[in-house]
Amino acid sequence: MSTGKQGKLDFKMGWSGRLARGWARLKQILAQTFRLSRRGWTRLVVRERFLVGALSFLALTTVGWGIGRRLSPSAAPMPLVIEEKPAVSAETGAGDYETLLRELQAELAALQAQMKTADPAQTASEAEAGPVFNPLKLTPPVAGKVTKRSGWEKKAGEWRYHSGVDLAVPPGTPVVAAAAGTVGAIKTDPALGTVVVLDHGQGWQSLYGQLTGIQVVTGQQVGQGALLGYSARTSCGPAPGIHFNLYHQENPVDPLTVLNLTQQ
Repeated sequence: MSTGKQGKLDFKMGWSGRLARGWARLKQILAQTFRLSRRGWTRLVVRERFLVGALSFLALTTVGWGIGRRLSPSAAPMPLVIEEKPAVSAETGAGDYETLLRELQAELAALQAQMKTADPAQTASEAEAGPVFNPLKLTPPVAGKVTKRSGWEKKAGEWRYHSGVDLAVPPGTPVVAAAAGTVGAIKTDPALGTVVVLDHGQGWQSLYGQLTGIQVVTGQQVGQGALLGYSARTSCGPAPGIHFNLYHQENPVDPLTVLNLTQQ
């Protein structure tokens, strides 16, 4: 073989060997890189799982602590301080209610007295004139004493307002009209028994309870002092007698502010 051909052959074989060695080196580098990538990915996944588990544990711990705080009673609740006058509690007895009611009535009476004494001249003229307010010039339906006046009272465990007055008279006492008017109604009431209602006009009405032997009929015109009936044996007050009340525009009016009635 000539020297030129031998040189070309040596050159090709040297180039092929270098290529083979380079390719082998490249495969080795790729294999090492792939192994390192798998290891890195595995480590990343392990780290993520660890972080997720740690965060979940912390979240559950926080929620459990909050629920425990809500369920557990407070260590020292703040006291409620009320500087104003305390209201009557549910445990207050009937005696305390009555005492409070009497105090309120006394305060109201004192206020009314102050209003009257504010103008002495007017008070003197009213005393000379007689009743404070008597537009119909009413007369008492019976000559009896007041055994119960208007005000709050306790019945069957409940507080109720007693409007009007109870007048004590013997059973069978004649009951007359306090003023002229028309018989508006004759009815039976569970508490007042047989009742006669007179309409006097201008929004005024009078009521007579605990009657018997009624002498009038509905729609009848009666004059002042006309016989309406007789007092029954029953009464809503502490003694036998009648119940008498006044209304103006359907609002109760205390008869003691209109009539001069004898009080016990």
